[in-house]
Amino acid sequence: MHRGLLDSVVDTVVQGEVSSPRRTELLSLAVAPVAALGFWASVALPATYIPLFLTGVVDAAFAAHLLALHAFAVVVGHSHGQ
Repeated sequence: MHRGLLDSVVDTVVQGEVSSPRRTELLSLAVAPVAALGFWASVALPATYIPLFLTGVVDAAFAAHLLALHAFAVVVGHSHGQ
């Protein structure tokens, strides 16, 4: 069975076969794209609010989900660029 590169990296990091500085580097490489996506989503989501509300597409439940998604994006993206 063929294992992917990501699977082997995760197994190596979890099993502690990588020194602590290298483990930190690998984890930061894995987290960086997720943080970037969260940051840019938190920047872009507010631009959707006004058009959605003006067109009447949004009901209360959808607005609550949209705000929760925005809050999640802010939390995930807060470390981007640090």
